[in-house]
Amino acid sequence: MSITATLINDDRSAERFTVELDATIRNVAARPYDVVIDDLSATGFRMTGGPAMKVGDIISIGFSGIGIQAARLTRIHENNYGCEFLLPLTSADLYTARHSAPLEPITFPSLLDQASLANAPEPYVKPYSPQTKLTLAIAIPIALWGIIVGTYLTS
Repeated sequence: MSITATLINDDRSAERFTVELDATIRNVAARPYDVVIDDLSATGFRMTGGPAMKVGDIISIGFSGIGIQAARLTRIHENNYGCEFLLPLTSADLYTARHSAPLEPITFPSLLDQASLANAPEPYVKPYSPQTKLTLAIAIPIALWGIIVGTYLTS
């Protein structure tokens, strides 16, 4: 029995950093999926999560600090994907991605906060001036009569 060995050019010359960054990928259909970047280098990254993909798929990935980058899927192992950036990150982008704080999600008031919202003051709305009120009182009826007469004459 013989064993066949395959040589793989695994160019991992870029320094890898263990990170735990939240990111969003978009597949070919442009649907967003939340993933976690486990390690990051200037030439690629390893992520956990996302949709079912195959080697060679092109995705876009966005994460805090550097925005959106295009990448190609190079390895699959269970729910982990290895990807390479189509254009390597600059050292400044890599530093920013590793050290920028994650974006805080927008928080909307929950039902529990409704009591505190009930005590909030009403926003101040400046009332229309008397000249504006008079102009609207004259212009709106004239416009409505114009529509009525125009409809009557065209039928």
